[in-house]
Amino acid sequence: MDELAEPDTLDAHRSGGWGRGRIVGAVAGSLLVALVIVFLIIGLARDHGASRIIDDAVRAGKPYDAPDFTLPVIHPAGRVTGDRLSLSDLRGHPVVLNFWASWCPECPGEAKNLDRIWTRYRDKGVVVLGVNSRDDPDGARAFIREYGLAFPNVREGEDRVARDYGTVQMPETFLIDPDGRIRFLPIRGPIDEAIEQQITAYLDTVVTPAP
Repeated sequence: MDELAEPDTLDAHRSGGWGRGRIVGAVAGSLLVALVIVFLIIGLARDHGASRIIDDAVRAGKPYDAPDFTLPVIHPAGRVTGDRLSLSDLRGHPVVLNFWASWCPECPGEAKNLDRIWTRYRDKGVVVLGVNSRDDPDGARAFIREYGLAFPNVREGEDRVARDYGTVQMPETFLIDPDGRIRFLPIRGPIDEAIEQQITAYLDTVVTPAP
């Protein structure tokens, strides 16, 4: 009898087959999806905001203080050591700061270029520093082993540092002067031979000042 029907059954008749529970679940699911989208938009806006701030400062001829960080060091063999490295520890050294991830399709192509810069300039005080971000730990270790990265790398489990630098893609590289400031626009994309030459030309002016 209709008067003895369960509430959900009655709701199903009234809503064309959709029970109250299903409707509530659908609404809740939609709200969850909407919240995820909102958080993604906020995160991207924050990234782009930091990126614009750095770009605008550089274009205006105002060196931008590179955001400091302290992260665990990844051993060249791929093992995360107990050591931690702070960017501020490198004050007095030119730094080539490279953000990368093992899933990045263009990162393998620049690995040898970065290693070549490191080999050429490390005895002159230049530091090539990789920041592994937004990545799986096992994938990061495998990447370092596969491509034989000799320059130091640190790892961040989240993406706070990447956000501080406004990175919105991988790879992305920043040239930081000995005073800890960014004077040039970030290199967004892989470092090929042409860009490597531009970087080395800049480093030559830093490690061998003009008379």
